[in-house]
Amino acid sequence: MTDKIKNVAILICSHDGFSSLWEPLERSYVKYWPNCPLKIYLGTNFLEPDLKTFQTLAIGSESSWSDYILKCLDNIDEEYVLLTFDDVFWASNIDNNKLVPLIDQAMKERWNYLRFHPSPRGRSHFSSGLSYLDPGAQYRTSTALALFKKDVFISLLDRSETAWDFEIKGSRRSDHLDNFYVSREKILPYINLVVKSKVDTFAAKKLRRQGISLANLALVDMRLSQAISRKIYTLAYAVYRRIRDRFIF
Repeated sequence: MTDKIKNVAILICSHDGFSSLWEPLERSYVKYWPNCPLKIYLGTNFLEPDLKTFQTLAIGSESSWSDYILKCLDNIDEEYVLLTFDDVFWASNIDNNKLVPLIDQAMKERWNYLRFHPSPRGRSHFSSGLSYLDPGAQYRTSTALALFKKDVFISLLDRSETAWDFEIKGSRRSDHLDNFYVSREKILPYINLVVKSKVDTFAAKKLRRQGISLANLALVDMRLSQAISRKIYTLAYAVYRRIRDRFIF
């Protein structure tokens, strides 16, 4: 591990209402990313769970998602923050040999943003594995598995905004800034367990096959018809994205 990588932290966004996710999520990290070189913070409200892998940031009450993030960032010393969420479980082993060099490059070249979720992709080719996110790009500040330079992240946040507001309005606030990039491959393969506060049936099945117990999950299951509709939409969008990306590159 380089000295620079020590100045990067993971922030898992959560709240006390989703506390039943924390233990299975920790098991996912232990199983698929046991050699994670980054410090991992779990943002909560008032609860301080006894977890071995995550360091709790109990920030108290929040007036919005952006207010929550700002309070978390106030308690993080690292210069860069990799943002993820409490319902993002790992689908397979995380390869540090792919991840760490990209983070090192981002820090060395003082990038403001690097997203490891490859959708939507940028329209400007940067390298074999990265695209540049031009000013005006859709979801330029998407929060999905995104590495932010912390001071830039703070400057783009509006305390009144939801996460969805930030991804749209924050993207336009970022247009005067350079050095926004996105990976062209899934460096961090994941399973999204919860959609609109309901457990995705198919995602839960995948996690159970991995040996991740969800027995104590205190969340409502999605109706099977909803889960099937979501599965069809996801597959259709994946096909659309492949076709679209052929024209971009």
